[in-house]
Amino acid sequence: MEERMKRFKNNGAILQAITAVASILIGAAMLFSKNVQFSSLCYVFCIVLWGIGIYEIVSYFLSKSYQHMSDYGFTLGVLLILLGLVGLIRINDMTRNVKEYMQLFSLIQSIFILQNSVQMYALKSKAWLLDLIFSLLMILLSIFAFTGQLKQYTYSILMFAGIFGCISVFLSSMVVRSFHKKTIQEMPKEKVEDEEKH
Repeated sequence: MEERMKRFKNNGAILQAITAVASILIGAAMLFSKNVQFSSLCYVFCIVLWGIGIYEIVSYFLSKSYQHMSDYGFTLGVLLILLGLVGLIRINDMTRNVKEYMQLFSLIQSIFILQNSVQMYALKSKAWLLDLIFSLLMILLSIFAFTGQLKQYTYSILMFAGIFGCISVFLSSMVVRSFHKKTIQEMPKEKVEDEEKH
């Protein structure tokens, strides 16, 4: 049971980490490198999505995760591969509307942070407030960028959303790990052994 939960949490953490790191790299590249082409970044990112997607699918079968209803590694893998494929097909459209796509990307990243905040609040961690501030700030900035008021800061907003996202993933992982460790320690020995058998 514990192994199932660990794999389920890792799937979500992987997706969040991907979006956070991608936000930082794309934002920094567009801000600080005049020679970089957005289409090149798209190609690299799509290939990375394929690689991680294939890894998730292979891992799903090798670890026999299909024996558990709570594991969605296969779904995540297929989703990442499809996203990479769609990205390559629509690469010209993405290049023409690069800022709009980046604004959407930063908004998605901000919502990930908001979910982590809710999760940490439910687990009674004091770190939830920090994540809430991060998420609300980035959501507001992303919306203002969408409306055109902060459009010139799109890449800066994207990069900071990625930085806050990395911090959020780290905090959330620590809180969840601590919670489950504490829960197992408080369980009766017989129940722990029974859980491990399943």
